[in-house]
Amino acid sequence: MQKTQVTFVIPNFNGADVIGDCLRSVFAQSIPCEVIVVDDGSGDDSIRTVEALFAGRAHCRLLWHPDNRGFAAAVNTGIRAASSPYVLLFNNDATAERDLAEQLLRAVRRRKNIFSVSALLLQADRPDRIDDCGDHFSAFGRAFSPGRDKPGERYGRRRLIHSACAGAALYDRELLLRLGAFDEAFGSYLEDVDLGLRAQRAGYLNVYEPAAVAYHKASHTSGSRYNAFKARQTTANTLYVLYKNLPAWVLLLYTPLLTGGILARGVFYTSKGLLIPFCKGIAGGIKKIHHYRKPQGMKSFFFRDLQLAFEMLGNCFRHVTG
Repeated sequence: MQKTQVTFVIPNFNGADVIGDCLRSVFAQSIPCEVIVVDDGSGDDSIRTVEALFAGRAHCRLLWHPDNRGFAAAVNTGIRAASSPYVLLFNNDATAERDLAEQLLRAVRRRKNIFSVSALLLQADRPDRIDDCGDHFSAFGRAFSPGRDKPGERYGRRRLIHSACAGAALYDRELLLRLGAFDEAFGSYLEDVDLGLRAQRAGYLNVYEPAAVAYHKASHTSGSRYNAFKARQTTANTLYVLYKNLPAWVLLLYTPLLTGGILARGVFYTSKGLLIPFCKGIAGGIKKIHHYRKPQGMKSFFFRDLQLAFEMLGNCFRHVTG
């Protein structure tokens, strides 16, 4: 059996209506790839749909959770089961250009210390507009993709980012497992930002590769761009990301900006009728922080933290000015 270099790991929750297009684009890749779908407790016909699409195909496996455990747990199951040196996390509501895996694999091999490579995700209903082109983290406590809703040609150059968008990104599997994989306490949202920041603080690089292109039907699983579930999860997980990844001196230095960013998020969600989910998110974030125990003997690299602090400040201006 030919060993593949890339394993697609596709988490799925109630995606029977979209995963067919996703898998057909994955089957058409220009290089051979292993494909693992992890069903996360779906209540629709997802499992039957995937089984039918996998019938007679090599290097394809369907795994499942009996209950819904969230994105982070689903991809961890797939990552641990993968047999390839690289894993390509891919959303079930996305479709890939034929050379997606090939371009990402080429990019990750450019330098030895690259941990992840993020693809150019375009909006499926407006393919001239960007859904995500890699994420940055600011001293407002906000993770954002600077190209969101902008023309794709404006972000046509490879660049360093704080974290790859796990909707379409390639990771070095060995490094990923060495870093502890995705933190399942996040459930869904910002788990990729947490992982990217952990990798950067450990001395690895996260890269955006515009030649690797996919198309995303945004918010298919959650229902819409702004909703109660997303407001609660992103608010809670923002607090958790900050506590986990920033040393005390950075948190203290940026307290005014971080506080202002959280208050601005509350005002925004209130304008969308989502004040109660936002408040629940604050409570949920505090609970996650309370239960988290930082690993014993964890090294602190002052100059990497200093670099991150400067980048976060610069990203405030990038976030405001676009």
